[in-house]
Amino acid sequence: HSTVLLLFNKVLSASLAILLLTRTASSSSSTPSFSLRTILFQTAPPLLYSYAALGNGISSWCQYEALKHTIFPVVVVFKSSKMIPVMLIGSLKFFGKTYPLRDYVVAAIIAVGVTVALVSGGKGGGSGGSVNAKGLVLMFGYITADSFTSNWQSYIFKTYKSTSLHMMFAANSFSSLILAFTVIANGQLTPAMGFANRHPEFLIHAGILGLTSATGQWFIFTTIRVHGPLIFATIMVVRQCLNVILSTIIFGHVYNIWMLTGFCIVFAALGLKVGLKYQARKK
Repeated sequence: HSTVLLLFNKVLSASLAILLLTRTASSSSSTPSFSLRTILFQTAPPLLYSYAALGNGISSWCQYEALKHTIFPVVVVFKSSKMIPVMLIGSLKFFGKTYPLRDYVVAAIIAVGVTVALVSGGKGGGSGGSVNAKGLVLMFGYITADSFTSNWQSYIFKTYKSTSLHMMFAANSFSSLILAFTVIANGQLTPAMGFANRHPEFLIHAGILGLTSATGQWFIFTTIRVHGPLIFATIMVVRQCLNVILSTIIFGHVYNIWMLTGFCIVFAALGLKVGLKYQARKK
């Protein structure tokens, strides 16, 4: 059950955020004590965090479920097209964002690359990279929900001056509550516990997944805060390339020439985006 794995992730991420917030509060003279009220009610209204948590939970679930219908590199490349719904949602009157022409050009190139990769995917499934209709719907659900989450978090940061740790704690705490209710309501808790009892290594694997997800969130927030979005964007491009390369080596995926062409178009467009941002920043 994807929801069980997500519950692991969110609980560990919320716990790490609590640890870091406690440490920050204890070392700060202005906030001598750690309290839930300080974290939630003195930043943004809790209800606003819950929207971010709901969007993040839906996007994460769609991403996990999509992996049952295609291979990981295809999901990674499809995720690159998130730029398109991010811009569409950000352009809504509520968010009021505008984007330069170069971003639309890059988004169009990425859309072409993703289309080429998906359409040319192997017909036989398995390592060939095919994706069925359900997998495609799930990936569309992922990028749509994640795009809303990104814009909503940006709105909270700008409007209420919330910090990344506040967001990490509040969003993951709400997500944990939502997922816990879902797991119990769907009767998945008892089967999951039985599975973990029969396969003790599952807890180790789920723990590693949760810890890497939690620390990954912290590194993402810290990188953006310390080095800025340009450096973070560069790192993300390298990360996506490594994701595809490592997954291909470890699991022996096989691609046809058109699928590789689609991958190259996507990664070249992402690199172009970073280069254009760098040039704009220099000017």
